[in-house]
Amino acid sequence: MKKFDDLTFTDDFMFYAVMTQNEDICRKVVELCIGRKVRALRYKSGQEAIKLTPDSRGIRLDVYLEDDENTLYDIEMQTAPQADIGRRIRYYDGIMSMNSLEAGQSFKDLPNSYIVFICLFDPFGKNRVTYEFCRREKKNPELILDDGAVSILINAAGDDSACPEEMREFLSVLRGKGADTGFNRQICDAVEKIKYHKEWRSGYMLYEIKLQESRDKGYAEGRAEGLAEGITRGRAEGITAGRAEGITEGITRGKIEGLAEGRFEVLQELTRKFILEGKSNGEIAELLSVPAEQVENARQEVGAAK
Repeated sequence: MKKFDDLTFTDDFMFYAVMTQNEDICRKVVELCIGRKVRALRYKSGQEAIKLTPDSRGIRLDVYLEDDENTLYDIEMQTAPQADIGRRIRYYDGIMSMNSLEAGQSFKDLPNSYIVFICLFDPFGKNRVTYEFCRREKKNPELILDDGAVSILINAAGDDSACPEEMREFLSVLRGKGADTGFNRQICDAVEKIKYHKEWRSGYMLYEIKLQESRDKGYAEGRAEGLAEGITRGRAEGITAGRAEGITEGITRGKIEGLAEGRFEVLQELTRKFILEGKSNGEIAELLSVPAEQVENARQEVGAAK
């Protein structure tokens, strides 16, 4: 992980710190992203996992806000491309919706919501700064499903030539460029102010520890699951391989035993034939290259058969 003094506005921890300690900056970021003014904002939670049940998958929201009209805002910083970003937004929206309704409340009480992903990359490759999504009827796009949910993705790498000045300044911060004036300077000053606070420095150390603990726990769980799966698969493959080797070995041994039994039966038959022809035990043993005892046993069997 980065050292605390090397953090920038786009780093997860610093983004959370600046947005929660500077209401003016937070409100301006929200307004620039959604394209309209908002009034009073309240911080609901930040960097806290929301889980509906103890065994369900939770989500960790970067900056979770509510305005005076009960509209919810989840502002997320995304530094690296992710193939499943659309489904992540869908999941976040579903969890937020479920978390905002109490038992017995009507669906009409479900608040409007904005999920904003601020991306340092172009999620769709269209070179636009803003991608905004809401549900529309496929054959008649003018027909909107009024579910109150809006998803917005900001592309820091997009063409900002038509953007307002403050939006260009904000995008400049996301691109890692400094400035002496304007909104860009305001954000950069807020970042430096956070770095001078011992509480935030200590908080970052705790954040690192918890993050490492989470990674270690995930690694241990993954290793345990992998080991269990490996043992199961290894046993199954071992049984299959062992069965195949057993069949091969059995066929080989069967052939050997079968040949031995067949050869013995032929020798027995020839011994009987020579005995009936009046040959002595010694002559028969020499002709067939077998022990004299075997010839004598065969002679006794022939006598018994008579």
